[in-house]
Amino acid sequence: MREQILKRDNNECQWCKAEGRVTTAKTATLEIDHIKELEYHPEHALEPSNLRTLCHDCHNKRHDRHRYKQFDDETFEF
Repeated sequence: MREQILKRDNNECQWCKAEGRVTTAKTATLEIDHIKELEYHPEHALEPSNLRTLCHDCHNKRHDRHRYKQFDDETFEF
């Protein structure tokens, strides 16, 4: 699923792209983000329309993570 979403999104961070920046795996770590959060919408976990590519920095901003916080929403057991 991860590779499918990365390919669909051209291996680019979608938030950076929306702001006119190009952020790819060559310049940052790319992660897959759940648009509707898993905690509230686990039924959408594997729907491509609920997934997007974000760079690590944008993914942290999206979840209001700070450098001192350690949380990984990518760990999810079915």
